[in-house]
Amino acid sequence: MVKKWLKGTLDGQSRIGILIYEVSRVRRRGLELLSVDRQGALLPEGPAATEFDYICLNEGNPTFVPAEPAIKLDRDKQRFHATFWVDGNRRLLVTVVDHLNSKVLLEGYPVVRL
Repeated sequence: MVKKWLKGTLDGQSRIGILIYEVSRVRRRGLELLSVDRQGALLPEGPAATEFDYICLNEGNPTFVPAEPAIKLDRDKQRFHATFWVDGNRRLLVTVVDHLNSKVLLEGYPVVRL
C-alpha cells in the first residue's frame, strides 16, 4: 500500500488527473572519453550516463479526481489523499479522500491493470 498527496497545478482546476508510469530498466551508455592517470590506468572523463524510459500505462484512459470546489493552490497543498494498492487480479486500485470536505471521491477504483 502506498499513500500520496495529490495536488493541482493551477488555481481553478476542477479535476486532477492520475497518470501511472512504469520506469524501464536502467541502461548505461558506453564511456565516450577516456584519459590515463600517472600510473597508466584508464580514467573516464565523467560518470557514465544513465537513462530511464518512462512508459505511461494509462495514457489512453486516465483517471480523474473531481475537485469541488475548484482547486486553490495556496489552500489545497494537502487536500486530496490517495491510497494505492494492487489486488489479486493485478489491478492498481486507488481510494481518494478530499480532506477539505471530508468526502471519499474514489473508493477502490481501478486505475490500471499491471
